Amino acid sequence: MQELIGGELGKYDHALKESQTVDGVVCDVVENRLKAEFKDDSNYPRSLCYVRRDNGMLQKWELFGNSNQLEKIIRTAQISKIQGVWTVVNAHVEDLKKKGKLTLNLKHADYHPDLKDSLFSEEYLKRNSQ
Repeated sequence: MQELIGGELGKYDHALKESQTVDGVVCDVVENRLKAEFKDDSNYPRSLCYVRRDNGMLQKWELFGNSNQLEKIIRTAQISKIQGVWTVVNAHVEDLKKKGKLTLNLKHADYHPDLKDSLFSEEYLKRNSQ
């Protein structure tokens, strides 16, 4: 999933296409196309994201390979609000090219851990970044 969420957003042009209902949920469809200058940076130069209108979460993500063939589908199976944050709890990944399937299940999330401010001091970060 790092193609779009791992700091890669700027490498793509994004266009809102239409609305579709996916698994009973109304979604806006966003097409993402890799910019020409980044053509060697991804195995998926185009994708379609189906973004839920009710909570802004990803409902489905279709990734297309260099031949513009659909190669991977990621479907959100369960979304829950955990500590006030919408969270994907269960998702299924289907790799059409390799004929593989993967299920992701969230076991635990803590959005408000009790961390000491000293963990974020410049001194601590320099000392522990080796």
